[in-house]
Amino acid sequence: MKWLFSGLLLANVGMWMWGNWYVTDAAVPAALEARPEIAPEKMRLLSEADAAAMQARAQTAPQTTVLTDVSPPRMCYRIGPFEKEASLKPVRQWLADYVVSAAPSESEQEVTSYRVYIKPLASAQEVAAMRSRLNRAGFRDHALIHESGMKNAISLGVFAVKKNAAAHMRRLERKGFKVSRQTLVRYQKHYFIDIKSEKDLKPVLAKRNWDQARAQEVQCRPVAAAKQG
Repeated sequence: MKWLFSGLLLANVGMWMWGNWYVTDAAVPAALEARPEIAPEKMRLLSEADAAAMQARAQTAPQTTVLTDVSPPRMCYRIGPFEKEASLKPVRQWLADYVVSAAPSESEQEVTSYRVYIKPLASAQEVAAMRSRLNRAGFRDHALIHESGMKNAISLGVFAVKKNAAAHMRRLERKGFKVSRQTLVRYQKHYFIDIKSEKDLKPVLAKRNWDQARAQEVQCRPVAAAKQG
């Protein structure tokens, strides 16, 4: 009995020692076995330029091209008026050495004038006697009117200003002449040359003489800017 108890005791001690001293390796997680090799020389700080470039770039709005006028400032002039369109050609030829462009233009103007006259007389003999009388009174500027309904009428002058016509009538009436006034309206075309220059042409233009035409500086017309999106 004593030996049986001793054998059981030794068996229990042996089992306890085997359970505590013999330990197998724990299972290695699969995620650790698959971890790739780290290359320290390829690592960069986020503050470095290469790493900053890897960050997401902010989207920028599309740029719009803006057209800028870089041409030099220009000065504009108008020459005129000319009574005949043919008068423009030699002037434009002369301007070719001075200007960027020389474009012809025209306008139609209503012209009002005032004629002082003696109404139609009964015969040619009366016309002759009246004209002799006018000459003796000092009024030598007179002529026959050759218009429909004005036969044997005598013109005593045509005036652009109404006040001047009225003054002439008073002078004639003081000498005993019975006179009348007639308003004349006609439409006259005037021709011009509109020019642009990159230089001040006032000294050059002031030396030119085109009969009644004159050169004057005018405001340049703005050019519509092209849009591009």
